[in-house]
Amino acid sequence: MQRRVAALVALLVLGSVTAGTVATGGPSTAALSVEPRNGTVSQLDLPDGNVSTEQQTLVDGDLSSTLATDRERLLMSIDAGGFERAFQASPNRSSRIETVQRTLDAVEIESRELRERRSEAIRAYTQGEYSTTELFRKLARISASASGIRERVTAIEATVDRSEFSMPPDVAARLSSVEAEVVSLDGPLIERVVQTTRADRAPGRFSLQTSADGIVMGTVDGETYLREATDWSARAEMGGNEFGTDGTLVAVHERAQSVYPWAFQNLVSNPSISGFGDSPIYPVRLNHAHGELETYFDGRTTDVFFEVQRLSLSSLPTTTVASERNGSLSIELTETTKRGLVAVDIVDVDTDDPVSATVTVGNETIGTTGANGRLWMLPVADSTTITASAGAENVSVTASG
Repeated sequence: MQRRVAALVALLVLGSVTAGTVATGGPSTAALSVEPRNGTVSQLDLPDGNVSTEQQTLVDGDLSSTLATDRERLLMSIDAGGFERAFQASPNRSSRIETVQRTLDAVEIESRELRERRSEAIRAYTQGEYSTTELFRKLARISASASGIRERVTAIEATVDRSEFSMPPDVAARLSSVEAEVVSLDGPLIERVVQTTRADRAPGRFSLQTSADGIVMGTVDGETYLREATDWSARAEMGGNEFGTDGTLVAVHERAQSVYPWAFQNLVSNPSISGFGDSPIYPVRLNHAHGELETYFDGRTTDVFFEVQRLSLSSLPTTTVASERNGSLSIELTETTKRGLVAVDIVDVDTDDPVSATVTVGNETIGTTGANGRLWMLPVADSTTITASAGAENVSVTASG
């Protein structure tokens, strides 16, 4: 489909654009909600002053959520089967086109309803109407429905291809555009929540920020920090494509360079820039010195509305923010950025060897430092007490701003 063609065109077009050059003339001068980071890649944040809730939560198995997501996926698979039967039963070309158009009408309506359900759920959560568990359960169900829409689109494409039916270009472009409608609804963080509630993953700790305009989630997975952010205020439902129609992908590339200068100056591989049919949504994917970036621009605002980052913790720059010693144990806290990820290092001061210790925040056990004496964990609030225990000894430190 056209989405795949756009990706191939990007590889050819971008060869004439110098990676690392920050564009000085972009299609928009709108204020950005993507904030720069000192010595690493910029990140999409909720606008200053708009964060309504900020907390961490432990997600574990939840049978009711599992059953709910299974039901959503089953309904979508039934709908996909219904389309194939209707398409094959269509007596002529015009009837088949009408069947595809009618199915796309329904899918687009469902996609809009899913986006509305997600924004309503998060707004209700920020107003205290839902618990964190209830919010994740609702987001998991919405994610399952969004994944089902993608599967239904794939099934439509497969049915059409098997029949050797040639769709009109405008219908093909519309089909390719549907996936853009559910971007941000079934990202990797929510997928991990789903896998955890299904017991396909061990329980995990997630950070969560919400506002009326979006949501930011993060989790530490071994030596990788996975972060997902959505800012609906940066996405418009109507309006023209400010990236234009000629040289669109080049304009997107220049915009991405201006928003993520560090990432483009520290590329590991060439970026991939593509589109979804005739939709004004453009995904940009690249590998940089600190990890992977997947970000989505809306051509109507030229801003980022959805972003996924996978960062290698060992490569991130850190700053020591606190340290203490008690007996033979020493504890040191380092942060990647202001109020960023925290590394806890425990050392035997007599031998200077790393110590495997159990780390608690307040009264809650977070994990162990392991053989290398280090444990990465999600950001902690100022004045939080962090304690490490090894055998009969323990040492505590207070996080400070």
